[in-house]
Amino acid sequence: MTPTHQQLWEWATPKRMRHLWKHIETVKGHRLGCWLWTGPDDDGGYGILSTRIEGKRVNIVVHRLLMILCYGADFPKGMDGHHQVCDNKACCHPMHVMAATPLEHRGKRRSPRSVQGRIISAADRQTQQ
Repeated sequence: MTPTHQQLWEWATPKRMRHLWKHIETVKGHRLGCWLWTGPDDDGGYGILSTRIEGKRVNIVVHRLLMILCYGADFPKGMDGHHQVCDNKACCHPMHVMAATPLEHRGKRRSPRSVQGRIISAADRQTQQ
């Protein structure tokens, strides 16, 4: 089951959003300003949130959830989210994710500026400030 926009809006109570933000580390001082998901991830390395909607257990991709909640829009049908700005799968910042076809997504996956999905350590952040 893929939750609808309406279901996600109804799910996003203040209590649940506080819980969600406990799993997001904002990288201050980093030029990309990533929001790193520190909770569980799927087989592809993207952050997921496991919850119940209408009594059914669902896994929600975190960057998709935040894109819908921030912009009120999802990726167009047949399009995936691509981390255009940072190429960091752990990042769930909605401004870093753009719509791309699956073919475009595969072609863009290895950009020269890529951080290859690694978590930026505290030491890295200090050197970037």
